[in-house]
Amino acid sequence: MKDYRLINYGPVVMVSSGDGKKKNIASIAWATPVSSDPPLVAVAVAKGHYSTKLIQETKEFVINVPSADIVQKVKDCGSVHGDEADKFEKFGLTPAKGKKVRAPLIKECYAQLECRVVQAPLTGDHVLFIGEVLSSSINEGLLTSNDTVDVSKVRTLHHLGGDEFATLRKI
Repeated sequence: MKDYRLINYGPVVMVSSGDGKKKNIASIAWATPVSSDPPLVAVAVAKGHYSTKLIQETKEFVINVPSADIVQKVKDCGSVHGDEADKFEKFGLTPAKGKKVRAPLIKECYAQLECRVVQAPLTGDHVLFIGEVLSSSINEGLLTSNDTVDVSKVRTLHHLGGDEFATLRKI
């Protein structure tokens, strides 16, 4: 059994990286907040991935949160190496300019967190990029009055492992 699959079904994210010339997207299931003050998040990226190289070079990344509506694009971005193809172009995704970082945002995602790397320890076969959130955004109307994602308006996408995904419903 892959032990992490027992606890790993938070929202899948698309981590974008780049410097204005080079850019990439990595579909990542391992993303989490790690501090609220200061606002810090962490993403685990395989140490040999092109995204790891770009994030190490630029010291920044964007966590883009996709809805279930683009699940095929999420899967596709996880199946191609970024140094072999421009995933934005190949999979019909739109890069958008961020407010605080050079890494592109993904327009098709409903929320984004622009981050600057503050730590990047090697954790086995992954680099854990811990980023300070410099700016965040969400499509209008998708937050509840309690500042949570309104799952009655957006189908969040959760990775169960392998090729299995699920969405949430409010209970």
